[in-house]
Amino acid sequence: MRTAVQDLIYGLRQLRKNPGFTGVAVITLALGISVNSTMFSLVSAFMLRRPPVHEPDRVVVISAIDPAQGFHADASTVSIPNYLAWRSGTDLFSEIAASDDYRASLTVERQTEALDSAAVTPTYFGLLGVTPEMGRSFQPGDDKIG
Repeated sequence: MRTAVQDLIYGLRQLRKNPGFTGVAVITLALGISVNSTMFSLVSAFMLRRPPVHEPDRVVVISAIDPAQGFHADASTVSIPNYLAWRSGTDLFSEIAASDDYRASLTVERQTEALDSAAVTPTYFGLLGVTPEMGRSFQPGDDKIG
């Protein structure tokens, strides 16, 4: 402990002896801390906010575990047979829905635009408690083949 105090006193003496270096070090630390704080605030405000759904505390995302992926082992998509088994065989969830994200392209008047889209099950929008802005949502029987 005595050595650490001596080292601290020596460091403070050196900083007092070199005011130019001390000023640059303090400014660098202040800029680094302020930029870090600003970036965290922006990420927190835009990316970590709760989804605008009915009762967001009750909505969870289920993923499969694939140890072969290494670092992101729990970020695997759930297979259709697993989804169907969970949907029909569990009382744990009040409702269950699935989605499969993909990118689609839309061409209007020779202008092509990439769109984020997803194939979803008929219970998806009801589970989230949202309604479509245009058109209608799924009706019973829309998921039947044919």
